[in-house]
Amino acid sequence: MDISAQPKGIYFVKVANEKTTVTEKIIHQ
Repeated sequence: MDISAQPKGIYFVKVANEKTTVTEKIIHQ
């Protein structure tokens, strides 16, 4: 995933499937 074109900030990416949900915190500076 390329977020280099996005504004700077903190992003939370949520990935969910049948068994688990994972939330990743990405700090884009």
